[in-house]
Amino acid sequence: MKKAIVILIALSFGNIGFAQKVKEGEVPADVKASFSTIFRNTPVEKWKKEDGNYLAEFMKAGSEVVVTLDPNGIWLQTKTHIAIKALPQPAADYASKNYASKEITDAYRIDHSTGEITYIADLKDLLLYFNSDGVFIKSGKEKQIGKATSSSR
Repeated sequence: MKKAIVILIALSFGNIGFAQKVKEGEVPADVKASFSTIFRNTPVEKWKKEDGNYLAEFMKAGSEVVVTLDPNGIWLQTKTHIAIKALPQPAADYASKNYASKEITDAYRIDHSTGEITYIADLKDLLLYFNSDGVFIKSGKEKQIGKATSSSR
């Protein structure tokens, strides 16, 4: 099961730096309708396309959010920029113990369609992935993860 979660995370985030901006008129009606049903009265700031899926970027309660929907409008995941202090304590403890010389610069919560929740601690040049309990899953070099919306900050 853990291996499946790691694979899902890698597939979900591996190429986010390659997302291409698309005009709202190029987004399929099913995708826009699904988004509107899930996130009522929420305007999309940017639409992007990545690996055939559509990413809707917007602000919610002061946080940057990126929702990924497949071409049929099926929700795949929601990535939300969170306060660093909102990381599970075991995740924060792991980062400070194992990467004492680095500072967490950003944090994200990923809600997956499978029901899984993943947290990411961004150490500027390194990403640390944790499960919903804050247990370390893996680390990886940053590939624009969570930066798709950081230019709007």
